[in-house]
Amino acid sequence: MNRLSLNLNQLSGRIPKEISRFTNLEFLYLISNKINGLIPPELGSLSKLKDLRLSKNELTGQIPAEMGNLNKLEVLFLDSNKISGPIPNGILNLPNLKNIDLSFNSFDTLPEIVSIAPFSFFNVVNNKLTFGSLESYVDIQGIKYSPQLPIGEKTTISINQGESYTFFVDVGGQHNHYQWYKDEVIIPEATDASYSINWLTSTDTGDYICHVTNNLATDLTIYSQPIHLYVNKILYGDANGDNILNTVDVFEILKVLSGNLYIIDNVAADYDQDGKVDITDVLQLMEFLSHRNDQF
Repeated sequence: MNRLSLNLNQLSGRIPKEISRFTNLEFLYLISNKINGLIPPELGSLSKLKDLRLSKNELTGQIPAEMGNLNKLEVLFLDSNKISGPIPNGILNLPNLKNIDLSFNSFDTLPEIVSIAPFSFFNVVNNKLTFGSLESYVDIQGIKYSPQLPIGEKTTISINQGESYTFFVDVGGQHNHYQWYKDEVIIPEATDASYSINWLTSTDTGDYICHVTNNLATDLTIYSQPIHLYVNKILYGDANGDNILNTVDVFEILKVLSGNLYIIDNVAADYDQDGKVDITDVLQLMEFLSHRNDQF
């Protein structure tokens, strides 16, 4: 038997390693089933295999390095699975491989180019590839690489007012351009891989995202997952953290300045918000409390 086609059959479970017994197989089609688990490395022993299509299943793990032994392979379709990790070095250097579809997976690295022949079709869209891998591939005939999945994780960060925070993206590559956005509005000065806010205020609360483009891989923009930054409001002068401004806070700051006690929150104790806790904070807090008392 040189051909096995079981497309659209609701097949589940794993591909059995015993598949290697069919040593005359040239065509293996298992498209659109519910096959899960790892691709068995035993597939790499099917030396006559020319066409392998495992698209639209639930395969996980990595492509086994043994598949780099399939020297007669002309077509490899693994698209629309859950395969991850790097693509093995041997796969793209197979001498007869002309059509390859690895799209809609979670691959994060392409192998270093040694001598890759032109492809008729080479699809790696909707993976986790970055410019670090793609810069050297953009001129290969037949490649389709845009879009890619957003990088990073969607997260929420909660930070106190007056503290600092640095956003950062890593997409590799040597020819990148970065632009940060807050709530979908450009931040004009934020054009590096990192963006820092040194003294957070409540107006900095929002969703931050970075768009990265590249001078070589011009068809692709890589987006970072949104980071929701929430800035907790601080009651300045509330040195003991009880949410009340009174003479206790004055004495708390004075104790620290004399070296006797540690303030619960240095940011909160910085009443004049100049980035340091000193006698000026004591005097301004006392002035505020005296004016408040005059009103009663």
